Amino acid sequence: SRVLPMGAALDIQADDVVVCVVAHPDDEAFCHGGLLARAVATGAEVVVISLTRGEGGRRRSPSEQSRGRAEEQGGLARCREAELRAACEAVGAAPPRFLGAMDGAVDDREPALRRALDDELAALAPSLLLCGGPDGAYGHRDHLACWRLCEAAWRALHRERTRLLQAARMAKRMGAQIM
Repeated sequence: SRVLPMGAALDIQADDVVVCVVAHPDDEAFCHGGLLARAVATGAEVVVISLTRGEGGRRRSPSEQSRGRAEEQGGLARCREAELRAACEAVGAAPPRFLGAMDGAVDDREPALRRALDDELAALAPSLLLCGGPDGAYGHRDHLACWRLCEAAWRALHRERTRLLQAARMAKRMGAQIM
């Protein structure tokens, strides 16, 4: 493995399959948005897999805050799912896939979630796998679980054919680790 400095060139070809695995809708944008757009521009197939639908967040308007929590979570999940679909469409990626884990409770030891991710990756056969890094962006438990799931799934793939790129924020320097 080696660490690429921020802005380093990453070779992406038209025959690449780029898969980005995130904990929540919008994580793809702050970690890999520009890289996803660049991959599409080269002709690569790009797929985003979100472990959750983003239902654990909070709505901000007073009318939304007055609703019941279950109704709010369902509405927020639909909203965040639609936002991820729109983001994928905007960069030219395939429609996103959702694995159904609960936002705020992603457990990398959950066999069904691990199997679902392994199955998706086996079907897609990525040449480049993108995920957040071992710092969890800011220590978020779902981001940390997502990183552990991706790391384990990558180890189960044909590593000589699949590169793993982890976005990481280390202290005040941004970088990426590629394996």
